[in-house]
Amino acid sequence: MMQQDNITFIKQAPIEALALPPGWFEDSPEQGPLPTSYKRRFKSFATPTSELFIWFRGQPVDSDSCENLMRLLSERAQILTKTKTNSIIRILGNLGHEPVFRALMIRTEAISGANVLSVEGRWSNDEDVYALLMPESPGSSRIIELHYQAPKEEFRKNLAAMKAAFASIEWCK
Repeated sequence: MMQQDNITFIKQAPIEALALPPGWFEDSPEQGPLPTSYKRRFKSFATPTSELFIWFRGQPVDSDSCENLMRLLSERAQILTKTKTNSIIRILGNLGHEPVFRALMIRTEAISGANVLSVEGRWSNDEDVYALLMPESPGSSRIIELHYQAPKEEFRKNLAAMKAAFASIEWCK
């Protein structure tokens, strides 16, 4: 991570660079439940209950789910049908678990020339989420998640800036 002119730049494969809006900073990273899992957390001075984090669950996804995701990402950007969503339910993890998360939209979208899986919805604790999920490298079974989330009252305040930041992603070559 680098800081330049009050803008924080994140580097985390498959992301070569992601420029965060001014006022966002990296908080303490967390170890996940598995030894290889991690969560890099970023906060905003202006809205401290808003957060952005990069998450890796610590284990690869099964090959069928990975193949289904790769197929979806190779197609045109689209809103996923229930059947397509079910084919990647393991990729979604808790974002696909209705008791704790209510998905409003699951789709693929182009970000800086690469298709990613995007999810918008609300956790059962009333925090709203806009998340991008992508393989660590083409064909990889290691899925990296980029989440922006905040209490529903604050979520919209930063959403446009976060979407602009996500649109600035430069991918690793």
